[in-house]
Amino acid sequence: MQATQAMRKARDLAEAVIDTVHDTLVVLDDQFRIVSANRSYYREFGGTAADTLGQPFFTVQQNQWDLPALHTLLETRLQAEVNAEGTVLEHDFAALGHRRLRFSARRVVEQADNAVLVLLGIESLAAIRS
Repeated sequence: MQATQAMRKARDLAEAVIDTVHDTLVVLDDQFRIVSANRSYYREFGGTAADTLGQPFFTVQQNQWDLPALHTLLETRLQAEVNAEGTVLEHDFAALGHRRLRFSARRVVEQADNAVLVLLGIESLAAIRS
């Protein structure tokens, strides 16, 4: 009983930290379904928790994240247990326009149940001027 309460408190604290961070942060499970996303994610990229949580990351918001380079980043590097820092991708999003984004991903294992999670940070970068 105490262990369950301690795990719940730890999860609540983690959720509060994620939601407080100004940078965009998404938590994915080992199948790349969205477990959690902070307010910055919804503000920057749209959607709501109701239509996002539990959904495959690559298919939310009309497949806006279904990018070959992002698949490589998440599926290849993280499956090989290699964290990714500072990967920059550019893409023309249908609803958002052209974006230059820096992704950082870290694979973590929850100690309670050995579940694999992916912490995915997304930073908007200034547009390139030519």
